[in-house]
Amino acid sequence: EVLKKYLSSMLRERDLSVATVRRRIASIRGFCRFVSAHSTLHDPFETWSPSLKRPKRLPRALSRSSVAKLIKPSKAASSFELETVFCILLMGATGLRVSELCGLVVKDIGKDGAAIHTSGKGAIDRIVYIGNEILKGQLVQRRDAGLAESGLEASFLLNSRGNTLQPQTLRRRIHKIASERGFTAPITPHQLRHTAATMLLENGAEVRFD
Repeated sequence: EVLKKYLSSMLRERDLSVATVRRRIASIRGFCRFVSAHSTLHDPFETWSPSLKRPKRLPRALSRSSVAKLIKPSKAASSFELETVFCILLMGATGLRVSELCGLVVKDIGKDGAAIHTSGKGAIDRIVYIGNEILKGQLVQRRDAGLAESGLEASFLLNSRGNTLQPQTLRRRIHKIASERGFTAPITPHQLRHTAATMLLENGAEVRFD
């Protein structure tokens, strides 16, 4: 009963955020579990589980000026920077998830660079289309180079050691590029996915179109 009153006080009287309340309840839950394990006292959370759902937040999308700033190479751009900018441009243009992008193999890229086959969340196959001619050309060039060197089943994106580029590595690279360009808030691959969707809607795409 004391815990219920404390919960009610945090939410209604003190008007704390759900995230703050969840952290405090989690701390108390851990303490009660410890005490119960080392004594004969009963853990109240064995029979009581407060429901604290996080509020749904609108996805953040980058403005067009921010995207332009992010993908503009520096004057002495390294191969590392150019590769990261290419990935940013591809995610911003297609809405690919970072796991989908890093999981691409050479054969997933269409011969003319106009389409990419990917197996996404829930192992659902889908096709994403490319409208930018410059990006198409880069995709074809990279596809042909990968095909000649390693074959159709080779990973499309590689790290500095020649192995498959991992999502976490790409996240770090994007964070580094964004920081170098003066962004104070972190830029994430999922934010680029929302940016792609937002730009499509702004250009008149049907919201029900998948």
